[in-house]
Amino acid sequence: MSISLSGAPYNFSPAYNPNVFYFKSTNTAQPGFRYLVNIYSATTSTLLGQFKVAPRPDDNLGYFDTSRIITNLLSYDFNPLITGSTKAVNSFMSYDFKIGEEYNTQWNFGDYEWQSGTGTTLNLVQLHELTDSIAHTYVVGDQINVTTANNINGLHTIVAVPNAYKVIIDFNYFDVTPTGTIPGSTIYADNRKTQFSNLYNASGYTAFNGTIPFKDFNSYVGSAYTIHQSSPNTTSALTNMPVSGFTCTPEQDLWINFGSDSTDIVQQVLHFENSNGDKMQSVYFSSLNTSGRVTQVPIGPNNLYTTFLLSGTLPLIKDDTEWYTIRTNSAAHTATTKTYKINIDRRCKIEDYEIAFLDRKGSFLSYAFQLKTKESGNIKRDSYNQQIGDLSNGKYSYNSYDKGMTNYNIEVTKKLVLNTNWMNDTMSVLFEELLTSPQTYVKIDGLYYACTIDDSSFEVQRQANKNLIRQTVTITLSNQDIINI
Repeated sequence: MSISLSGAPYNFSPAYNPNVFYFKSTNTAQPGFRYLVNIYSATTSTLLGQFKVAPRPDDNLGYFDTSRIITNLLSYDFNPLITGSTKAVNSFMSYDFKIGEEYNTQWNFGDYEWQSGTGTTLNLVQLHELTDSIAHTYVVGDQINVTTANNINGLHTIVAVPNAYKVIIDFNYFDVTPTGTIPGSTIYADNRKTQFSNLYNASGYTAFNGTIPFKDFNSYVGSAYTIHQSSPNTTSALTNMPVSGFTCTPEQDLWINFGSDSTDIVQQVLHFENSNGDKMQSVYFSSLNTSGRVTQVPIGPNNLYTTFLLSGTLPLIKDDTEWYTIRTNSAAHTATTKTYKINIDRRCKIEDYEIAFLDRKGSFLSYAFQLKTKESGNIKRDSYNQQIGDLSNGKYSYNSYDKGMTNYNIEVTKKLVLNTNWMNDTMSVLFEELLTSPQTYVKIDGLYYACTIDDSSFEVQRQANKNLIRQTVTITLSNQDIINI
């Protein structure tokens, strides 16, 4: 095989970081050489993208970053109504990376000879690859450029193809039969390239809807985010929620994603344990493969995914529960991920707003805004001039209440200025992800509404320089009421 792989991303990688393949060929010296890159949906014939790549001039390696393609095919999974685990099918893309090549094919023949024309006395020249080991790709009608040490050089048309190692060209040979062997070479006259597709198949790659900070990407390891039967309890969930210091109210919802190892088939359970000593487990998948590399599980105090109680009493979040932890376990009750601790905030709430937001690894976390909220709005009116008055007793007359301008459309845009309660250093640092999140939803009276964060700047406040930390955010509802008259 002429193509080989020189470098590749991890089998499980964040889609918004570079996912670069390096590859090389033994044919880069061929005229007009290009690599052919085909990206397919994993284990299918569905073509996601097709590209030609020039070799790098210094080492002739091919370079291709699949993140530019995969990120266009990813979105996110947000369904506040789910009560159990679900495959986060929009949050990942599994794909196969196939490499081929194309170049101007040169066919070398070992000798040429004359062939008698049918029904005529014409003698046509036949080009012959004497060893019958290197086949040509020509068909009748192809135009080729012939180069030899004799006078048949130049452009010719293929008029017959006796077999894969001979072609007859439109050249009448009137001289004596040539003696000895006179080799030569041929190429397509139009510099057409011959394509050799999918010579190398790099399969089993998955990109998830996430990104690793630039400063940390060089130390990224795909296995650190994929649950495996034998993985240690240092595997991370696909979330930037901190393992400690995270705080939320009993009314908040949280959803986190877990990545799976596609080569393992195991049963994983989500393990809950609270400060009261209650323990629960929920089976959330039984097989791992490319169709379910990412699983979403609700884990908030208000939307916990629970199935059976190991010890203690229901509910898991009681009036005196101070905290609870979650992690995944194998069927043998061995921890397979880190343990995440969530503290319960029971301080008095003046307002009852929460914002769910997409974090940078594809999970949906939320913040509570318990302090006083300010609501304001902008009004936009579209009006047109209207005739006032009419004929009365042979004269023009109008009433004092006639209106010369009529509103035919009124748009009301509401803004909410929300305030968090006093928070710790961890929650203050994480607040940046809410402000910069591309997908946010505000929870009002138990229902979620799409919203937009209006803040265009922020300050990360740390307890090192400020003992008491409170954050404010301004939002606009994405869907506004329109008043028509």
